[in-house]
Amino acid sequence: MCISVAQRLTISPQRVATRAGDTIQLRCTPTGSGPFNIEWSRVDDQMNSGARESDGILEIRQVTAADAGRYRCVVQSSAGTSDGYATVDVEGQEGGVTVLPHISNKYQT
Repeated sequence: MCISVAQRLTISPQRVATRAGDTIQLRCTPTGSGPFNIEWSRVDDQMNSGARESDGILEIRQVTAADAGRYRCVVQSSAGTSDGYATVDVEGQEGGVTVLPHISNKYQT
């Protein structure tokens, strides 16, 4: 008798708060019977072209406000498919535009 046990996965961190310009890493670690096919994607949006995946780690360099959102990791093996999610929050930038204070000069000649 052969029994396949569905894999489980751990996402770490599940939520990350970062600043614009930083580098982040999201880790998807499966347990169970391998080998595993691990794939990251962005929920409801395209992945940053600078994002890189390797061995279950998604790395995004030079994070911008456009990188904020939910990311999904899908793990497939002969035992089945599992998925998990991570959320990225980006501080210090609004809509990709740096907000500068308005300065008025009352003393014009």
